[in-house]
Amino acid sequence: IFNQVPAQYIPDALTIANASILAQMTAGFNYFITSNLHTIQQVHTQASINIFDVHSLILKVITQNTDYFADTTNSCWDSVNATTIIENCQDPNKNVFLDNAHFTYTVQELIADVVRKFLLPSYEVNTASCYIHNA
Repeated sequence: IFNQVPAQYIPDALTIANASILAQMTAGFNYFITSNLHTIQQVHTQASINIFDVHSLILKVITQNTDYFADTTNSCWDSVNATTIIENCQDPNKNVFLDNAHFTYTVQELIADVVRKFLLPSYEVNTASCYIHNA
């Protein structure tokens, strides 16, 4: 089960609330999902419930200044309408956000790689453990 990404960094979300409100809402959601899943796990001890901490992964991508992503806050595309976009960057793979709501392929690939390492630990050494929490 995935928790909520840090909404305070999503360009579209910032049009409906300020960053501090979005951060509080995200923290509240993540707290409730964790506590409710913990309760379910205690009742159903035979079940194995883990939370994939996509929040921390995306937070790390956005807040740690690396040379890998040229832009971690602005979107590469602006949608004019359903069929027209304005390109704001040369290489979308150097951005975190493709448009105002979606991650670029590179970020999606990063998430998928960490999830794959979690789901297939025998495939290679599980380096994803810092993003996995028991319910």
